[in-house]
Amino acid sequence: MMGGMSPAWKKIADVAIGGLTEVGFVPGGTLVLVVSHQGRGLIDLVSGQRVARDRQETGSWFNATRPAALGIGPVHGQQIEIAGLAGGQLPLVTADGWQARRTPRGVMLAGPAGETVTVDEAEQIRAFGFSPDGQAFIVASSPSLTILRRDAT
Repeated sequence: MMGGMSPAWKKIADVAIGGLTEVGFVPGGTLVLVVSHQGRGLIDLVSGQRVARDRQETGSWFNATRPAALGIGPVHGQQIEIAGLAGGQLPLVTADGWQARRTPRGVMLAGPAGETVTVDEAEQIRAFGFSPDGQAFIVASSPSLTILRRDAT
C-alpha cells in the first residue's frame, strides 16, 4: 500500500516471493535479481514480470562475504551485488535528489521539491533502494517485492 502519492512515482507491481532474503540490481539494465529460500528469480523493473527462475537453493552461486550472487537467465553467471539478510546496501539517493529512509510504517521517499511517497510495508523489510539509473525503487520484504517507477527526467 502507498500513501502520500507523488505523481512522479507509480507502483508497477507487488510480486509475491515467499522467503525473500536478498535483492540486487543488474548493472546497466532494468532487471533485479531476487534471492529467496527457494532459489533465485529475475524480475523486470518495467513490467514487474518474472524473466527467469532457478529453484536451486543456496549453493556455490551465493557469496555471503561480498555479498553477491550469480545471475540467471539472460545474465547467467554474472556476479550481482545484493543487499538483504547477508548485508549490503542498495542506493538510497538518486542523482537528482530523491532520498529513501526507513520509517515505522515502511519506507518514505522524499523528493527535492518536498514531495513524499510512503510505501507501507512495516514487516520483515530485507532491503530497499533506487536502481542505478534512479528510475525505479524497490522494497524487498519477506513475502514480496514492491516496484515503483517514474518517468525519465
